[in-house]
Amino acid sequence: WINIVVDCTFGVGVTYILLQLSMRLIQSVIPEQADDFRTGEYRVNGITDAGKYVKQLAVWLVIVSTMKGFMVAFMAVGHSPLLGLAGIALAPFAASPNLKLLVAMIATPFCMNALHFW
Repeated sequence: WINIVVDCTFGVGVTYILLQLSMRLIQSVIPEQADDFRTGEYRVNGITDAGKYVKQLAVWLVIVSTMKGFMVAFMAVGHSPLLGLAGIALAPFAASPNLKLLVAMIATPFCMNALHFW
């Protein structure tokens, strides 16, 4: 429960910041190739340019992996308050282990991912 909530809230912000920083870094280090790294722009005349796609994919994988590392560190450092928060959020469902499982494994990820993709 904690992982999905942290990823879909704090993690999205960290991902956005990392994306902005990486685009600025690319622009300053290799300005002649910066257009190849513009997020989502990998088509030329309606045809996917594999080179641009692979470059963008590589940057995105580094960004997401870095974000996941930050989230693991954040959860390790803040494990006590996060466990307390999870306990409070899931307390209304404590009487029914099945309902608690449904909320933790189905409802929360569904809602958080909907928020994330929105």
